[in-house]
Amino acid sequence: MCYNAFIMDTRNQNLNHPLTVGQFQEHVETLTKVVATKFDVQESEDRVKQYMDQKMTEKFDKVMNSVDKMAKDVSAIRQEQSMKLGRDDRQDEGIKNVKTRVTVVEQRVGIKPIGT
Repeated sequence: MCYNAFIMDTRNQNLNHPLTVGQFQEHVETLTKVVATKFDVQESEDRVKQYMDQKMTEKFDKVMNSVDKMAKDVSAIRQEQSMKLGRDDRQDEGIKNVKTRVTVVEQRVGIKPIGT
């Protein structure tokens, strides 16, 4: 007997007449098939928790992989900036040396310095 039939059967029954043992057993069987028990609910809850944990782990892994990639990119950019800064410092020192040498040559030759 399905749940709807169970409901219809109880509605059509005269409430002044008690159920027979067979009717009672039939109603109990129907209820155990239709109504979730505490164990059923706990089992469903555990499956949902496990599923959500799995999905969250997958999402977290994707996020962390993206963060790792970005961290590597940032590290590479910082390293490149450090190398450029070192190169710029060496170029500045070279330019300063050339300016000093040009100034010395201009003074020896007697030419007015072009600029400072």
